[in-house]
Amino acid sequence: MKNEFRGAGKVFRFTLQQTLKSKAYVITTVLLLIASIVVVPVLQMIQSNGAGDDPTEVAENVLKDSEGDVSIDELTIHVYDETSDLFGVTITDMGFNWSTIRQHVGNANVSVKEETGSVEDALKALKTSKEKEVIVHLGLGSSGVTASSLAITVYRADTGTIPEVIGQQIADYYVEEFSAFKDQISELTDEQKKVVDATVSVIVNFTDENGQVSAEKDTTINDAQYALAYAMLFVLMMVVIMGSTQIATSITTDKSTKVVEYLLTSIRPMALVVGKVCAMLLASVGQLALMLTLVLISNKVFSTGQTSVLENLFTAEVWKHVTAPTLLAALVALVLGALMYGMLAALCGASISKMEALQEALSLFTVTTLIGVYIGVAAMTVMLVKGDNAYVIFTELFPLSSTFFLPGALLIGKVTWWIALLSIVILLVVDVFVFLFVARIYEMMINHNGERIKPKEWLTMFKGAKKGGKA
Repeated sequence: MKNEFRGAGKVFRFTLQQTLKSKAYVITTVLLLIASIVVVPVLQMIQSNGAGDDPTEVAENVLKDSEGDVSIDELTIHVYDETSDLFGVTITDMGFNWSTIRQHVGNANVSVKEETGSVEDALKALKTSKEKEVIVHLGLGSSGVTASSLAITVYRADTGTIPEVIGQQIADYYVEEFSAFKDQISELTDEQKKVVDATVSVIVNFTDENGQVSAEKDTTINDAQYALAYAMLFVLMMVVIMGSTQIATSITTDKSTKVVEYLLTSIRPMALVVGKVCAMLLASVGQLALMLTLVLISNKVFSTGQTSVLENLFTAEVWKHVTAPTLLAALVALVLGALMYGMLAALCGASISKMEALQEALSLFTVTTLIGVYIGVAAMTVMLVKGDNAYVIFTELFPLSSTFFLPGALLIGKVTWWIALLSIVILLVVDVFVFLFVARIYEMMINHNGERIKPKEWLTMFKGAKKGGKA
């Protein structure tokens, strides 16, 4: 087996050079780069058009759950301001207006009530309430936050009446309002100023069936996190589809032109396929790296105002989980998943002898890829509405979908490390199996001429090769 990969480096270098010089690759790259330059101005135009719409019409869609079933005009907000522990008086007494959220959503029917009673009693009442209402609490060190910072906490009953994403949106809004209001607070002591200048912590909790604050972690994602994860999935899908299509095309071309017969005189079949797979995937990654670079440059050039187009789309909060370890884990998952799909595409290319049959040969591969993509998209939607659950965990562990879903979930911080490690181990095991599978049957397939070898025949060939027989 150790000699099976001899010559893979030469195949890799040769294939990469030929791919980068090919007319099809150059044309595709140019078109993708043009699209990368244009995407930011288009997004800017869309954002500008949205800003000019009727504010009432826009606002009606601001605070809705992902299915549009619960809107803010059916919501009552109970406000408990306990900042008097810090200032001597509450910020409500200083003039902070909690009711401005109604103007923010353009709907005067939203009920905002400033309460003075006990938050604990209100939480007990909230769990039995049939109304669509939440409790907003502002105070020092709420829900475990240190007393050196202020925390806005939004509570809702764990009945599903008010989705958690709405609570997060309300909290985010009041954080922005407080950030603007704090400059109006005068005559602060050094300690007060230190607390006010600190970032306001945002916590969204809900009460359990006993009216107690649940310790369960909120695993839902917001729109910005969804956008980042979806963008990541789309990029990975492009890498896999473009790279794998090029792999199958190259192998089929070599077979149909009899070049493969010459190559096999000095290079082992496994070295041939591994060299081609790695070269094609690297070429696809290079295309996307150029695209992302041009998108960033375009964002810098075409953006106007204080915030750029991409900053409006992906807020700074989204990137807080993007660290060196998460990037490394995402990269490992990407490489392992791309290799798996690349090897499958190589088998599809080797199963035919004529270029005319390539689309038919790739049909099963395309369906398999789309199944993985759609499972990932569905999991993102589940996380947006319900948060982490068994389906999301399945998506993170299932190799066909984890290739597309896991890297994005890592970057937004919505996957536990043990799940991420287990998923990577599963991908590694699957890759080893695929490599062993390809090693046993690839030589027979690459030398085959005639009708397409169907997937069910692959297993027959594998069993025959395992027993030392010939297909």
